[in-house]
Amino acid sequence: MLRPENIVKLSETKVWVIEAKSTKPLLAKALREAEEDYAKAINKKTKGIKAVLISGVAGNDGAGYDVRSKLLVKGKFETVTINGIEATGLLDPATVDALLESGNPNIADYQVNESLFLKTAEQINATLHNGGINKNDRSRVMAALLLALVETSSLDLDVELPVLIGDINNRTDSALRRHGKREFHPFVRIESPTNSDSHVKYKAAIVRTIQQLQNLNIKSAMNSGTDVLGKFYEVFLRYGNGAKEIGIVLTPRHVTRFAVDTIGVSANDIVFDPACGTGGFLVAAFDHVRERTKGARLDKFKRFGLFGIEQESAIAALAIVNMIFRGDGKNNIVEANSFSKFLARDTVEGHATARYVKEPVRSGDEPVTRVFMNPPFALKKSDEHEWKFVEAALKSMADGGLLLAIVPMSVVSEGGSAGAWRRPLLASHTVVSVVSLPEELFYPVSVQSVAIVLRKGIPHDLQVPVMWARVTNDGYRKSKGKRYPIPGTNDLDILQPKLRAFISDPRLAVPSEPERLKVAPIDFSDPILELSPEAYLDSSIPSNAELKLRLDRQVRDNIAAFVALDLRSDSIGEKAIISRATASTTASFTFPTSRAKFREFALGDLFNLYAGTYHNLNELDEGTVPVASCADGNNGIAGNFDVQASNKYSHAMTIAFNGSPLTAKLHPYEFGAKDDVAVAVPNNVEDTPLPPEALIFIQAQINSERWRFSYYRKCFRAKLGRTTVELPCLKNGSLDVAYMVNAVRAQPFWWFLGPRLTPWATMIPAPEVARTASVGEEAEID
Repeated sequence: MLRPENIVKLSETKVWVIEAKSTKPLLAKALREAEEDYAKAINKKTKGIKAVLISGVAGNDGAGYDVRSKLLVKGKFETVTINGIEATGLLDPATVDALLESGNPNIADYQVNESLFLKTAEQINATLHNGGINKNDRSRVMAALLLALVETSSLDLDVELPVLIGDINNRTDSALRRHGKREFHPFVRIESPTNSDSHVKYKAAIVRTIQQLQNLNIKSAMNSGTDVLGKFYEVFLRYGNGAKEIGIVLTPRHVTRFAVDTIGVSANDIVFDPACGTGGFLVAAFDHVRERTKGARLDKFKRFGLFGIEQESAIAALAIVNMIFRGDGKNNIVEANSFSKFLARDTVEGHATARYVKEPVRSGDEPVTRVFMNPPFALKKSDEHEWKFVEAALKSMADGGLLLAIVPMSVVSEGGSAGAWRRPLLASHTVVSVVSLPEELFYPVSVQSVAIVLRKGIPHDLQVPVMWARVTNDGYRKSKGKRYPIPGTNDLDILQPKLRAFISDPRLAVPSEPERLKVAPIDFSDPILELSPEAYLDSSIPSNAELKLRLDRQVRDNIAAFVALDLRSDSIGEKAIISRATASTTASFTFPTSRAKFREFALGDLFNLYAGTYHNLNELDEGTVPVASCADGNNGIAGNFDVQASNKYSHAMTIAFNGSPLTAKLHPYEFGAKDDVAVAVPNNVEDTPLPPEALIFIQAQINSERWRFSYYRKCFRAKLGRTTVELPCLKNGSLDVAYMVNAVRAQPFWWFLGPRLTPWATMIPAPEVARTASVGEEAEID
């Protein structure tokens, strides 16, 4: 009795027939037998069961496999296509479900399984590695294979490797010639290993890679709304040293989509990326327009509206391949230096467009209306600074045009000569928005970046509002050395409609969201004119429950630090035991039941801030005075040294510049300080010194602000003085010291910490605080 290779049960009434043959030329026979010999027989002779889907599989492990499928529609089997292209892999469950649900053999708007594609990209990377293909050549091999698969006829994988390589190179040459970009063929041409002993594993890697691509229905996926090829390039370039060595940091595709969809692009725009890499922003712009425009207007845009420059030839070739797979838009991508190529207005076939020129054009002749860019990160002092790429791009832009650039945090936050470019920028252009992005966005490259949006040719008015935003969740999470998408709404999804509306109308009222979003003018009184969102966003005002938890943690941290230091001549443990044993004679304090009013206080108003003295502790002799540093452990104490009297401080805090910036440590003893911390000596409040309880409250609030600074946004004394913290205040706006003292003394472990601070506290008149009626009870904790 004749039987197919497999019958897959799809439901109680539907099955999928799969017939296989051992060589690729027999694919048509396998598909025909699946239909004529098996599916039709099942449908004719079996009651209650129908064969609704058939597949033919032909090939072997050495030559790979070809797959074709058909769906039963109104009694006739019709070819399954995805995004208008015949499916080439065995159909996955989601695709089968879509076919059965719609009853249509053509799946339009195919949604790529991003996790599956990234996983397969990593598997292909491993496959090519096992085939002896150098990591810096793998993206070239990938581009060549994809171009070869553009051709309608299948590659003959049964031939010897040199013949197969020749066929692949001929196909890539033909594809590039057809698209007018044959000069880039040397950068996608692949070669056989010189050692013939390596041919077997090299060919096996090529065959397996082609199979993996076909299993993904790669040609259909390339025709979707997802930049699949760009994601493959991300995997190959991101985790290879070649890209990092030349400063290439590929913009993740979800970020290019966010940028383009937020700024907006129409078929009438001229889009420019002067450092286009593999074409991520250009692909996103093309897809954005393609989703909204059809026919002649779309053809005009892809011919006349997309321009890109890339100085690395091999990377430019990848961008061209990417655009070919998107359906075009590759015509105006060139290999060049961003500082020697500019764009001028032009008209071709009656359509407004642009052309490349060697010098910036005169004002009024700039053609570009949209710029999206992620310039190469400056890896050495000799490299061109990222802001210079922004300046160069602006020279090709028409007044009123919008530019979005992704640059390192240092570009908008550093002072001195590094930040000197910002005032001239604002004298000629308007900052619309600055968005800080997650530190892991470009992992494994370590850098925090921001997206800055500029409007060309309109000087920034002092009162013009700017949208400042901070993204901590971009929808990806690092796991096992890679970043993978995670389900659910992320910060980019939430921010996009708000920023899009604000760009359209900056007068729009946008509610502030502490630590996340704020609309406010630039502070032109800032000496360094910092444009970092972290300098503008509001702090969160804690609820009573949050404040209790925060203060409890701070009291415990201080206890742990002081015990570890063993700085006392008598034991804190002994004092604590005595204090606890005699609690019946000690007043207890209740945490305030009503929520205090908070306002911002600048650290420069609360403290006299001094930079620490010592840079190299090896130059000091050992002694008895602890020296504070930016280290987290041991209360920041780096050791005990012989410190000059003029360099000693007492009963103050240190705030870290480096390490974990803005980390505050309390020092109720005589100490010295390294130059990686600021010494914060408290100012008097209404001619009265701040008691230690108030300093602990302020310390806890300062430590809650550490999100503002990082290794990438440096903290130094000028910034520190302008940094604000939310603190309780009285009706007249002055600091509510009594509230802070009461709140700290109400913490459950205050009885343990208080005795350590007694010598300090006895020197300070205590403010009046509320006390419980019951003496000797535990502090009340809600």
